[in-house]
Amino acid sequence: MRINQKKEKIRREPHIIFASQRQYEVRYGRLLTVGPIGAETGENYRELFPNMTIVGRATQDSAANVEVLHTDFYLVKLDLRSPWIIFNFFAAVHGLFKLVSSSNGVIARAGGLGSLVAMMGFLLRKPVGIEVGGCVFNSLWNYGNVLGKIAAPISYLLRCTMLRLADRVQMVTQDYLQRRYFMGSQQHKCTGISNVAITRHDVSILEGRRAQELRGRRVVLGSIGSFNGTFKGHDQALRACNELLNRGYSVELWIIGGGSKESLRRSVKRLGLDSKVRLFDPVPPGEAVEKWLSEIDIYCQFSRREGISRALIEAMNVSLPVVASNAGGTYELVDSRSLFEIDDVKAAVSIIERLINDYDFYSDMCAYSHNSTLKFEKNGLIGKRREFWSDFGSKSGVARNDEK
Repeated sequence: MRINQKKEKIRREPHIIFASQRQYEVRYGRLLTVGPIGAETGENYRELFPNMTIVGRATQDSAANVEVLHTDFYLVKLDLRSPWIIFNFFAAVHGLFKLVSSSNGVIARAGGLGSLVAMMGFLLRKPVGIEVGGCVFNSLWNYGNVLGKIAAPISYLLRCTMLRLADRVQMVTQDYLQRRYFMGSQQHKCTGISNVAITRHDVSILEGRRAQELRGRRVVLGSIGSFNGTFKGHDQALRACNELLNRGYSVELWIIGGGSKESLRRSVKRLGLDSKVRLFDPVPPGEAVEKWLSEIDIYCQFSRREGISRALIEAMNVSLPVVASNAGGTYELVDSRSLFEIDDVKAAVSIIERLINDYDFYSDMCAYSHNSTLKFEKNGLIGKRREFWSDFGSKSGVARNDEK
């Protein structure tokens, strides 16, 4: 299903296909989606490629309530639970081949539908750019079942092959994903540009943090992440909170995220933490989440897998000291003194204790957070992205990559 409500096509600009696994629903001619508008909806490329078609998965009767202000989109029905999945798949492939063949290039978010469209671009010898947000092996291996572990090495090899074939590769990290996918020698076509763009706060917010002292008072630990699955490590956050309480500290744990809270609520009750743990519904990124973070004293992240965490960057942007597992590319953000091995609750508790008891360490970590967010400033990222993608889909851009 393709809908284009533009009155005039922008012919002088290359026609680029942007594809991702994101689900959309069309209501009364409006394109709606679930979750924030951002990297998965092609926001980072709108200004660069005005003549862009969004490709995504179609859904119906969903909780989609966020409008995507883009009028050129192509949605396909790919529901694995549908009895018509085989028919829908071949219908989708047929339509997508026609769409890609008429384009000047493809930019795909790696995974699912994005990877399918990228492979069509390879077959049709179109310029293909791939955006990578995480390690597919880690994601599937930690999915929580046997099928995920079987799929992990196969998907990883496929992803590596696609990145070798691509004309451009944009990763959200500066080092971690580049090493995971052996792209260090491909600097002519691979770059690291974060999908998390922020507006930095002035130094007054840092000064406000430094004016506080945590020793001898109630300390609120905060964490952000989906309640579905175990990859965000909320179970370990509960263990850390319980251990700190047993050591005599007055702490509370606040967690905000989407998904079902029932499993975590049972764990809270089993540990007797009903009065010490609060679970919140998600709020939009930006101002709303920063308001929530302003009530936190220490941001804790117990993730078992990560690319580059938006929540972590938003916490650091309000000068919060952070304590985080070394999952994925987290080491690129966090001071090594505040990192711990995945699932090492004792190490995490020791770092939190030091932040509470050692004011100099606490002050240093607040300053580190404030200073580290400079590289995620919005205008700087826009400039990097514009430079990297400037000639993609044009004759000069194709020629340059063919020569290589």
